[in-house]
Amino acid sequence: MSEPFLIRDVYSKQIVEKIASTIKSVYTSFNQKGFLDAIIPHLQEQTYSERKSSITKALINYLPADYEESVDILLKVLPPPYIEDTIQGTVDRFYVSTFTAYIGIKGLDHFECSMQALYEMTKCFTAEWDIRPFLLRYPTQTLAQLKKWAKDKNPHVRRFVSEGSRPNLPWGKKLKFIDANPAETTLPILKILQDDTSEYVRRSVANHLNDLSKNNPDLVVNVLGRWKTKNLSTDKKRMIHHALRTLIKQGHQGALAIIGYDDDFELDISCLTFKDKVKWKDNFSFEYTVKNKRATSKKLLIDYGIGFQKKDGRIATKIFKLKKIEIGPHASISRSKSFSFKPITTRTYYPGEHHFQLQINGKIVATNTFELLKT
Repeated sequence: MSEPFLIRDVYSKQIVEKIASTIKSVYTSFNQKGFLDAIIPHLQEQTYSERKSSITKALINYLPADYEESVDILLKVLPPPYIEDTIQGTVDRFYVSTFTAYIGIKGLDHFECSMQALYEMTKCFTAEWDIRPFLLRYPTQTLAQLKKWAKDKNPHVRRFVSEGSRPNLPWGKKLKFIDANPAETTLPILKILQDDTSEYVRRSVANHLNDLSKNNPDLVVNVLGRWKTKNLSTDKKRMIHHALRTLIKQGHQGALAIIGYDDDFELDISCLTFKDKVKWKDNFSFEYTVKNKRATSKKLLIDYGIGFQKKDGRIATKIFKLKKIEIGPHASISRSKSFSFKPITTRTYYPGEHHFQLQINGKIVATNTFELLKT
């Protein structure tokens, strides 16, 4: 039976040999054997990040000392640019990220040359991680360059603009200065991209806004409120909803109002918990009834929260989705739900008092407490 594919295998022996042979084909003085010997003997014991770092260090050591000459070599051995606005053949192209890492390490004193290199490389894979050292050293200059690229005809470049400047890009350096002042940094760039023709780009814009919403919730809600037009397209609705996903889950009323779930309602709520004590590994169960007191229909987003007892005695509340519904005039609905306290790897349960809340369109409408018993 074949070995399972691991993420580190995107930097396999075969890929390293491919890098070496393609560089040798355009740079005849390349020490191909030295390059391979510096990498391949150590691959088996290395993690994904260690393999990537090992290849990048070997590029630094075996390419010419002249930076612009080295960049020219790397650009000559790139795979063809993507044709569509989706990523095809990603596994075989991860090695391009070692080229962009080379730029991020060696190119900080060569701004113009490095910008052009990252621009070309991102068309073939993505340079989103390695624009970040330039954003940190040259924030004004790099943001100005990204703003120009936001109008580029290539969707991979436009996505790179949004993704590379995300405050909390996975695997990337944090950009706290953007999170601290989005109005003067990336929001003007995202404004250009908000109605991009590519879902690939719009998805990145939504992820960027979601990052910003964690420390700037009201700002993001206000911005999206301004971007929301009367005849909103399905694509724009999807982008806004995805951008607000964290705030929606938290019950932020401004975010919920943007997607049509405001707190202008009159409801009768009755909420009954089945037990005030829950055995370890058992279920906490509850039922609720909601009655619309008005003569008009109302869209409701119904969630519940459990305030979990923590080891230090704090209560930490997590919100769970229940129901999206449009309730008719003077109509009522009744539902029941159970939450299992069976142990799971992603959450540790502690005995003691727990809190329960029912919330509708972000507004808490009922609360209760129950005790989780010891084993």
